[in-house]
Amino acid sequence: MTRLSLSILTGACLLYTLAATAQLSVSNLMTENKINPIGLDEAVPRLTWQLKTESRGVLQTAYEVRVAEDADNLQKGKKLTWS
Repeated sequence: MTRLSLSILTGACLLYTLAATAQLSVSNLMTENKINPIGLDEAVPRLTWQLKTESRGVLQTAYEVRVAEDADNLQKGKKLTWS
């Protein structure tokens, strides 16, 4: 297979993967059954969420929790308190 063909095939696979993941969203984020709680007394709080997608058979295989002092730093991935 030529380099050009391999590059085109790789690009097509990446585009397909990006298109498939773009249809996934996370909703109903909660901590100890509360939306955006101010303070918690739990040493190990329960975190819950729901995945929304039109695709069938989508399974979650991993997750990452990030904590920041404000939404701006959280979105930028900077000054994270915990990750």
